[in-house]
Amino acid sequence: MSDTIAIMQPTYIPWLGYLAMINRVTHFVFLDNVQFDKRSWQQRNRIKNAQGELWLTIPVFSKKKFHQKISEVTCQDLSETIKKHLSTIKHSYKKAKEYNSFYPFLEKTIFEAGSIANEKISEFNIYIIEKLCAYAGIKNKFYLASQLECSGTKDDLLSNICTYFGAKQYISPPGSMSYLENSYYFKNIDIVYHYYNEPEYEQLYGNHIKNLSCLDAFFSIPQEKLKNFIMEGVA
Repeated sequence: MSDTIAIMQPTYIPWLGYLAMINRVTHFVFLDNVQFDKRSWQQRNRIKNAQGELWLTIPVFSKKKFHQKISEVTCQDLSETIKKHLSTIKHSYKKAKEYNSFYPFLEKTIFEAGSIANEKISEFNIYIIEKLCAYAGIKNKFYLASQLECSGTKDDLLSNICTYFGAKQYISPPGSMSYLENSYYFKNIDIVYHYYNEPEYEQLYGNHIKNLSCLDAFFSIPQEKLKNFIMEGVA
């Protein structure tokens, strides 16, 4: 069977569908060498508290840095942001079923990520994603696009990364369909769209809110059941 690949920007504590995509492929590439999009999933995500959904945002230096790549983006006082976010998470989920099991792991992971990230948001996000995958039993080989000898932009860059790994099947989010369907560069690569419908689970605070950060599910579902639960949402 040919190698399969997914290529995604590193996002902050991503949703379950992101982790499911990682589990579907043999190679996962963090697309960290494209332009940073301020106020994107790269620097924020949602959790849930008694008032409803709540945004956690990492402040970054972006003024007059319009063309900086994701790998170049630095955080504003990351250590202080970590303390604030952990405090918010702790108070939001202290009554969750898996709080005592998951929170110590999460706290350790985020502090470790902060210590190795050198204020770089991509390094911070990637470390957390890899650790969350390991916690859920999702194993994969991770790569950074910035460390590969692949040039190009948009679909050209993506196809070159696929060629670099010899991958014949590319797993893509449906949002990329508009420019991939008729792409000259993907004529010899099979594109499979990653449709994901997050399965419902018992959340705190009333009605279920879909597509929150995966942290919400990790606080609700036992560790040994996480991987199978995550994959239930794959169409």
